[in-house]
Amino acid sequence: MNTQQLQDYMASSLYGLARVCETNQKTENTDKLMLRILSEEGLDMESLLIRIEEINEEKKKICLEDCCLEPAINLNQLYSFQQNQTAQQTRLWSGLKKIAVNLTSMHDHSDDHQDAMKFIYRALQGLGQSDDISGTLKEMDIVYRLSC
Repeated sequence: MNTQQLQDYMASSLYGLARVCETNQKTENTDKLMLRILSEEGLDMESLLIRIEEINEEKKKICLEDCCLEPAINLNQLYSFQQNQTAQQTRLWSGLKKIAVNLTSMHDHSDDHQDAMKFIYRALQGLGQSDDISGTLKEMDIVYRLSC
């Protein structure tokens, strides 16, 4: 596996974590992990492997079922998804990373912060399922302004 494939696998694991949180109780560290990983840039292969393991460990804490440890989509689907990724999906991923950076720098957990976290989870679920994200993009602009 090369670095791009590991980045894609990590993204898929994040989609899976967001999906698991939809029906299971998050831990006190889930949001922090999600923000930290989304806001990181330029990870090498070793760091990517560590992040993937961290995501899987968090999923184990949240959901004890074996299906929770699988990425949101398999690698063949992911490669196809990445090759066909639309400008909207690229914009949403980039926006999520910017929101994560802003939220990481915030020290309060205001309602705006919590609303932004809920948006991040919904957006990741949508990306993982290749849903229509035009409405999500409109919401992202509002969430981004609130996170600044």
